[in-house]
Amino acid sequence: MDCNYNDFCKEENGNLPYGTLTLFFEITVVDIVKKRDQFCSVKVPEFCLNKDRENVFERRKFCDITLLVGGRDFQIYKNILSERSNVFAAIFDNEYAKSKRNRSPIINVDHDVFEEILIFMYTGRTKKI
Repeated sequence: MDCNYNDFCKEENGNLPYGTLTLFFEITVVDIVKKRDQFCSVKVPEFCLNKDRENVFERRKFCDITLLVGGRDFQIYKNILSERSNVFAAIFDNEYAKSKRNRSPIINVDHDVFEEILIFMYTGRTKKI
């Protein structure tokens, strides 16, 4: 059935109940690939978002802001912190968006405590708290 966007979105069609679109899909990972009439193995990387985010936190490559906490610089990603915290989202949406600052102090927080908070925000777990 051909359907354009406007037809799809019409309320009477029931495609978008409550104005939301929910997609269900199934992914099959294949680790044997046929290449030029030969089969070869392809290593499929293990999916582990927490571990991936831990690596992102440790490497700090392409960070977009530096927070100065207790005399220590923390290079972070605004998108990760704003996704995990409404407070950071509000700060980045308002104060930083207007000023275009890429380095800012956070006061009254110990840097070790802040580091554990960041680890938790990136990975969903922490060892020390």
